[in-house]
Amino acid sequence: MSSSTKTVAIIGFFVHSIFQAYNIPKASGNIGAPCVSELQNAGFRSAFAGQDGVVYMVSADSTNQQKLMVDSALASGVKRFMPSEFEPVIRGKLDLLDYLEEKSENNPEFAWTRVSTGLFYEWTLTTGHSRLDKHGKTATVLDSGNERFHASSHHFVGKAVATILAKPDLTKNQFVTAASFTATQNELIRCAEEVTGKKWTVSRMKSEDVRKAALRRLAESGPTKAYEAYGNLLGVFIFDDGAGAHAKPRETDNEALRLHS
Repeated sequence: MSSSTKTVAIIGFFVHSIFQAYNIPKASGNIGAPCVSELQNAGFRSAFAGQDGVVYMVSADSTNQQKLMVDSALASGVKRFMPSEFEPVIRGKLDLLDYLEEKSENNPEFAWTRVSTGLFYEWTLTTGHSRLDKHGKTATVLDSGNERFHASSHHFVGKAVATILAKPDLTKNQFVTAASFTATQNELIRCAEEVTGKKWTVSRMKSEDVRKAALRRLAESGPTKAYEAYGNLLGVFIFDDGAGAHAKPRETDNEALRLHS
C-alpha cells in the first residue's frame, strides 16, 4: 500500500482502492480493494456505489478514460471527483476541466477539485527527474539554477488529498495548489552537500538546448526514447530561467487548508 493511501486512511476515511481484476493487492484495515474486470461504465458504477469521493490516480494520458470515470461517479451519486492532476496543466487536463465544469454546473450535488502538488520528490530522486544523482554525488543544473519550483513528499500528497476531501465546501470546484516545500536547484544541491558531507560535482546546461534535444527524441520511435524526452521536457518546464511555470507568484493554498508539511 502506498504512503499516500495510508495517510488518507489514517485521517479517518474508509478507502476503496479500485484495481483491475488481474492486479489485486492485499487489503487491510479500512482499505477496501474492489476490482473491475473491464474498463467499462457498469463496472465502475458498481465499484463507486456508496462512495462520497473518487480520487483518480492513474496516468492522466487518457482524457476519455477519465471522462468515463466522471460519468460513472456521477451516475453512482459520488459527490466529489478529483482528477489525475498533481502537477500543472497540460492539454488533456484542460479538456477534462471543461467536462467537469459542465457536469458540475448541470448537477449541483456533484463537484470537483483539481490539485497540483508539484514534483513527487521521492519519485524524482529515483527516476532522475530531479537531476540529482545521490549515488554519484553529481547534479545537472538547467540555466542559473535559481528558478523556484514546488515539490511534495508522497506522505504530503496523501495528506493534501485527505484534507481536501475533509473540507468539501472550501475546495468545491477549485484548483488547489499545495506543496511540501518550494526550492531552487541550487538550494537542493547545497542541502544535499550538507546532508552527505561531501562536495557534489555540478554540470550546467541551457534549457533551450535540452528542449531541442528532447523534441528530436520525440521524433524517434520507441516508448523508452519518448519517456526520456518527456523527462527532459518536464525539466525544462520546471527549471527554465524566468518561465515561472511551476511555482507561480502566488503562494500555495497550504495556509487556507491549514496544511503543513
